[in-house]
Amino acid sequence: MTEILAAPGVDPGADPLSAAIAQRDRDTLKMVDIAVRAGHVMLAYQPIMQARTPGRLAFFEGLIRVQDQTGRTIPARDFIDVVETHEIGRILDCLALERGIEAL
Repeated sequence: MTEILAAPGVDPGADPLSAAIAQRDRDTLKMVDIAVRAGHVMLAYQPIMQARTPGRLAFFEGLIRVQDQTGRTIPARDFIDVVETHEIGRILDCLALERGIEAL
């Protein structure tokens, strides 16, 4: 019988899909961590319109954006769920606040 060896950090009893998702999450976390620690973040401003007066601007919401080593923006949907429960999520929050204060 051939023994199947799991990649480091992957539960050998996990199904292949779960193992692939876990590996992707680790890779994403590492990529975002590298980008954040290098300061490759910026704010993107989303206009928020007034409900009472449609078409009239109320304010802008600043949304944090993380860029990879090539300067491409990493879609938040690819990392936000992964970083929420790690320290890097708190660092992102702090960077968003810092960038917002700098903009003001």
